[in-house]
Amino acid sequence: MRIDYPHGDGWIELPDEWLGAHARRRDEAIEKSKALPATWLEFAVAMSLLDDWQLPGLPKNTDLWDFNVMSLRMMAWVKITVLESFAACFKIPKNSLPPLPTVSAAAANSEAGGDLTATE
Repeated sequence: MRIDYPHGDGWIELPDEWLGAHARRRDEAIEKSKALPATWLEFAVAMSLLDDWQLPGLPKNTDLWDFNVMSLRMMAWVKITVLESFAACFKIPKNSLPPLPTVSAAAANSEAGGDLTATE
């Protein structure tokens, strides 16, 4: 899904589906970028998840990136847009899980050999 940058020319391309390969790229980017300040690290991780992008003033060659002159607004937009989308795949609606079996207190006490007692 292509998303246009709202503050100028540019766009990012989110995948149709997040795959295991994206998780691997994310983990590798975190490891590689550990020495960066938190804001730069989060941006670098978000960028590692993208298959394609075109952003103002940002060369495709990551070795040429100078975080000191990058637009903080652009960095924040990329980070929030990409990482929120990526994190959403880890959210499972409660109603999609099978219900947990219910056990009465008497049955639980019986299964425990009668050792469960209430204390005050």
